[in-house]
Formats: sequence, structure tokens, C-alpha cells
Amino acid sequence: TYNNLGSLAQAQGRYEEAKRYYEDSLKIAKQIGDKEGEAATYNNLGLLAQDQGRYEEAKRYYEDSLKIKKQIGDKEGEATTYNNLGSLAQDQGRYEEAKRYYEDSLKIKKQIGDKQGEARTYNNLGSLAQDQGRYEEAIEFCLKALEIVYHLRHAMLSTVFGNLLALEEKLGKKEFEKLAKKHQPAGYELFKHLLERSASIS
Repeated sequence: TYNNLGSLAQAQGRYEEAKRYYEDSLKIAKQIGDKEGEAATYNNLGLLAQDQGRYEEAKRYYEDSLKIKKQIGDKEGEATTYNNLGSLAQDQGRYEEAKRYYEDSLKIKKQIGDKQGEARTYNNLGSLAQDQGRYEEAIEFCLKALEIVYHLRHAMLSTVFGNLLALEEKLGKKEFEKLAKKHQPAGYELFKHLLERSASIS
């Protein structure tokens, strides 16, 4: 499909070509009344614009996508677009706005039981808190993400674990341990277990 060809061109850095494919996809989706396809393509156009640093354009596309997803009752898609809007706001340093979008995404993901999506959003909230120097909050969010991805045996485990290692290095072992035990004691025990396991492998 044009959307897939667009994603491939985008991944290879052929942005103008990607945009043409997405626009062709959007045109067809509108002609045949495929609302789901239309929303997905607006989302892809948003990701493309964000990749290129065209932030206002990206926001318009995401908002167009969100509007359709709400109309058709696509809760999972709605949550994904809130996440994208959060990432966009974070890229621009609009941290409070980013937090609101991530929280909107998290609320929906909990409602629909999307554990993988929930973990991804906790990780995003952790990254956002870290960007703002709110390290205590960052530890709490990342440990919540760690607990979920560990039990899901999800590939995101290494990303979340890496974020926690960076926080431990930033704060020092003692301070990290104190804050982690305060907020997510079970998550901290899991982090320690993974740390010991990685040390025995290396």
C-alpha cells in the first residue's frame, strides 16, 4: 500500500517521496470513505513532519488524526496519537503540555487493558521527567514500566532498563536506591535482579 511505501521511504530518509506516497494514500482513503485509513495516514504525515522538524505541521496532522479516531471510536489509535502529541511537545520543550498528552494516553491504555502501551507511556513520562530534572518522578515511572515489560517479556525491556541505569549513574547508587525503594520497592528489586543477571552474563 501507499502507506507502507511511505513508511519505507521515510525510514530511508527519502522524505519528499514518503510525503507523496502518504498524500496518495490519504486521497484514496477519502475517496472510498475509509476513515481508519485516513486517520492512520494523517498520523504518518505527522510522524514525517516531526522527523523533519516541521512541528506546527506535525501537530495539525496529529490533531486531524485524533479527531477521526474519536469519531470512529478507535480508543487504541486515540491513545497512540496522544502519545505522539506528547512526544512532539516534548521535542519542543513544552513539557507541561507533553505531560498532559501522555497522561491522556495512559488513561485510555489502562481503560482498554493495553499493558504494552501502558508501559511505553510510563517510559515516556519517565523520559519527560528526566528531561526536566525531576529524577524522583523519572525513577518511579521507569520502574513502573520495567515491571510491566518484564512480565510481558517485551523487547522494550532493554530500553527501560537502560533508562534506569542512566538514572542510577546520574544520581549515584545510594540516592537512586533510596528513591526507588520509596516509590516502587518491587520494581527496584526487579531492577537489582536484572542488574545481577547482566553482570553474571558479561
